[in-house]
Amino acid sequence: MVIFSHFIDETLLMETITAEVSLLAPGFAPTLTEVLTGFLRTAG
Repeated sequence: MVIFSHFIDETLLMETITAEVSLLAPGFAPTLTEVLTGFLRTAG
């Protein structure tokens, strides 16, 4: 995730991940988005 954020715009990366997770686990997408956003803020 951190590596991808160096090459791909963070907004686009988060939108893509959220869309994919929404297809696999619709109820989990908002929680995962929140966790990954926080992770990217501290790791980036």
